[in-house]
Amino acid sequence: MSEIVFIADPHIANHRAFGGALVAGINRRCRLACNVLREVVTHLDPAQPLVILGDTFDAPDPIPQVLAEVGDLLHETHAAFLVGNHEMVSSAPGDHALGPLCHRIADRPMVRSTGDVDLILIPFRAGQAVETLPKDIKSALGMYPRTGKAPLLLCLHYGISMPGDPDYMRLAPDAVPLQLVNQLAAEHDIQAVFAGHWHTHQYLQARADGKPLVVQVGALVPTGWDNPGLDGYGTVVHYDPLTEAMTVEHLPGPRFIKWSWPPGSPNAFPDPPKGGQVFIRVTAPADRLDDARLWIEELRTLGKVEAGEAVPDEAPAKEAARKAAESARSSDTMAAALAAFVAAMPLAEGVDRDEVLGLARKYLTGGAICESD
Repeated sequence: MSEIVFIADPHIANHRAFGGALVAGINRRCRLACNVLREVVTHLDPAQPLVILGDTFDAPDPIPQVLAEVGDLLHETHAAFLVGNHEMVSSAPGDHALGPLCHRIADRPMVRSTGDVDLILIPFRAGQAVETLPKDIKSALGMYPRTGKAPLLLCLHYGISMPGDPDYMRLAPDAVPLQLVNQLAAEHDIQAVFAGHWHTHQYLQARADGKPLVVQVGALVPTGWDNPGLDGYGTVVHYDPLTEAMTVEHLPGPRFIKWSWPPGSPNAFPDPPKGGQVFIRVTAPADRLDDARLWIEELRTLGKVEAGEAVPDEAPAKEAARKAAESARSSDTMAAALAAFVAAMPLAEGVDRDEVLGLARKYLTGGAICESD
């Protein structure tokens, strides 16, 4: 029985941020993502099944050069693709970016056999996942009846939420509670579940006997500073259905780090993972942005980062605005509230608060503001 390899969310595209120059239609960021995918393919055995759990591409309209590059990387593999939310236009069959790849594409619920294992392939579908997933599993099993007693694995492009997750995750329409996953696994005799979509890798022990059942695979390539950190990305999951043994490796590639001022010595900054590329965003006071850019350039010269950017620290202004709003709320009249807000609000150096207050009063009372004002 062949070991199956699972990856998720490569998000291959000519990303604009630090994309670099185009070479044959492909920029630097896209090339780095393709290199990670190439590393996965290089280590596959000739007949080894590969399942890509959605969002191979970052958008539903990848340019021909990017399509050709990915197709060339995968054309000799036994790959099966789930359609993810990023590469779909609608839920209609064929209305997505994957068609030109000419591989096994799951753009509707289906069952596919690798010879040793039956895979339930559930692509992303708009709507409430807690309602659509049970129906889609039944539909797939009904349309593609199984023969024999091969192990059954569930592959989907949804996030799997835990009881302790914050509300924005648990209540998201694309979230499936772990409890529901366990119920579906028991109902259909599903041995293991592998999910894409949410980018952080999470390995769950969900069965009563302690064996692995559910894995949020995590993004093969993080997409930017919404996926910060060096760990938890580049994930490749190997699963042996016969022994139920699971191993996880993390391939190097693009990583995105957030850093705060003061940054410390460039020499003390950690070296990037071997074969990896670090992009850094430094948050600094407005009057230190030039210093932050120089520090980033030192890191780049030392080979510690690929590139970076310095952005102003908005926390002090937000805190001042919050305090100004609190001052206004504690006032008894509109005039007092306005005066309290202007007295506490963050203003640029040299701006006259009395003049700001006077102009605000004129706006609120309908008074005319002339050029001389």
